[in-house]
Amino acid sequence: MEPIWIILTTYKRLDLAEITIRGLKENFRYDNIGWIITDDGSGPDHLNHIVSVVGPSYTVFTYDGNRKGVGHNMNWALHKVFDELNGSLILMMEDDWYLEKPLDINSVADNILDALSITEGHTVSKNQRKQGLAAQ
Repeated sequence: MEPIWIILTTYKRLDLAEITIRGLKENFRYDNIGWIITDDGSGPDHLNHIVSVVGPSYTVFTYDGNRKGVGHNMNWALHKVFDELNGSLILMMEDDWYLEKPLDINSVADNILDALSITEGHTVSKNQRKQGLAAQ
């Protein structure tokens, strides 16, 4: 089963990030989860603590954006998932969001992946659209 990558952006709000992570670990239901933690320069202790809260049973990638802004951090994470890991499924979170009720997305993810496999090979690139090849 393809992983869903939880992308968590954070900056100097360790207490809120812990609550967000705990809420996801308790309530988010999917059979294969990976984490991408992007921090905007809080320091290595902050990032290391967040990784320890996520725990050792998950694949975790981290990035320190060093005060480049939340947009830069999100873009780095999206590049990591789609370009480097060839992933298809993401859940974008910020360090002050909380999932308070159980959410099982196994069947939803299956439907998304099925739709992606059907459309694979039928997508039109930006260059093809510019050249008018989409109509052919």
